[in-house]
Amino acid sequence: MPTQKLKLSSNKLGQLNIKSTESNIEVPPLIQVISARARNAFIEGVQTDTVEKIVMQAVDLKAVEVAKAAGFELEEMPAFTVEITDAALVTQLATQIEKLNGRVLSTANSSIALRWVSRGQSGSWGGFKLILNDFKPVTRKEQ
Repeated sequence: MPTQKLKLSSNKLGQLNIKSTESNIEVPPLIQVISARARNAFIEGVQTDTVEKIVMQAVDLKAVEVAKAAGFELEEMPAFTVEITDAALVTQLATQIEKLNGRVLSTANSSIALRWVSRGQSGSWGGFKLILNDFKPVTRKEQ
């Protein structure tokens, strides 16, 4: 997804997109997906049948290994939001959502964006999300 230039006076914070390697936000090199779901597009407030992006909850692979050794369940760990928004990747993965659960993915070539958090009938920017610009599953050998 090409990054748009924003002006300092811009009020379109949702378009903020920073390469993860150029930010001061720590991004783990490998993540494990805890859950994944397709998010459909909306047109004029009406949900369509078109999958717009894939939204996942994931954790740092190193933390997973420590948690498993201590007897914790993955669902008990604090997770972060990861999205795949590239149209070609979304189309490719839309029929395989269930297979993403438990997968280990590389965060190489990822970016950081602001995450919108719903708060009742309103919402606000409430953290960060990781955008995977490439889909790179990692095998056990590569870990």
